[in-house]
Amino acid sequence: MYLFYGREDFLQEKLLREILAVLQRQGRDFELEKIDGSEASLEEMVQFTRQGTIFSQGRLLFIHGCPAFQPAGNGPGGGKDGKKKKKTDGKTAADKEGERILLALLEEGISELVLVFSVPQVDRRKKLVKELEKSGCLIEFPLLRGKALAGWIRNELKAERKQIEEGALYELVGRTGENLRLLRSELDKIITYLPPNDSLITADAVRRLVPQTSQGNIFKLVEALGRKELKGAWYHLHQMLQQGEPPLVVLAMIARQFRLLYRAVHIMEGGGSQLELSTSLKVPGFVARDLAAQVRGFDGETLAAALEYVKQVDLEIKTGQRSEVEALEQLVLQLASGELSPSQK
Repeated sequence: MYLFYGREDFLQEKLLREILAVLQRQGRDFELEKIDGSEASLEEMVQFTRQGTIFSQGRLLFIHGCPAFQPAGNGPGGGKDGKKKKKTDGKTAADKEGERILLALLEEGISELVLVFSVPQVDRRKKLVKELEKSGCLIEFPLLRGKALAGWIRNELKAERKQIEEGALYELVGRTGENLRLLRSELDKIITYLPPNDSLITADAVRRLVPQTSQGNIFKLVEALGRKELKGAWYHLHQMLQQGEPPLVVLAMIARQFRLLYRAVHIMEGGGSQLELSTSLKVPGFVARDLAAQVRGFDGETLAAALEYVKQVDLEIKTGQRSEVEALEQLVLQLASGELSPSQK
């Protein structure tokens, strides 16, 4: 029995495949099955684990979202129809019974069954969680950011006998974001198109082969606005719309970026470093680096006015005063001009 916790599902799936591969190397043919633990009671799940299979030698069950391991309120709250179950000593009766059943299952050690539970958070006070942690079967999968993300990319490439330039790594993450599944897909594409004798991935190769995602385009859009380059800002706005991003989502991304810049300006004015930007704003290093570069095109007063204007545009869209695309285009025109009207500033 294993308990995975954290939000990096790509690495969880990778470890599941590795567990299957180990079993196969041992000559054991196991079948992988996935269950939504939030939609089944513990009793139903345990009954399901007892079912045999005639198609394989054993079963690897991946059960995600089971509330038995999570802090109160993180799983489905209570019983059917949303009614809360009666608690005793801080735990529901179902919680206690569920822990008893799973502990018994853990001690039983069925050789034809591998149980893997997955939850976003764990409650370390629970006896079952403590037992799994003690036996080394509690495994964390946090989202990878900053140095951890860069290290993961380099390790993935090392396995392919490839390396990546520092600038190319920043360019790659800037274009794809921190989604490991997307990053792995783009790495596969780069490796496929790279000449066999080339072991080094350059920034130019990334720019040629990896398209901008919405996250990458929002950085480019705000950079262009900071430099008052209307043509560039216009291009990146319509790139995002052509990628299928809903206009209100684009507006929310613009608002978030300007809020980050507003906070970054005050941190930098106070003598803060790029590392402090990353820590205070809770963003990866490459994002902090881009923010530090972007704030040079703005001051606090301009950013405050821009945020007020974004808020005004959001209200106009939601009240039907302007169409979504027209409102976004007008926003970019105003911000690129650097001359917000008195009512907007």
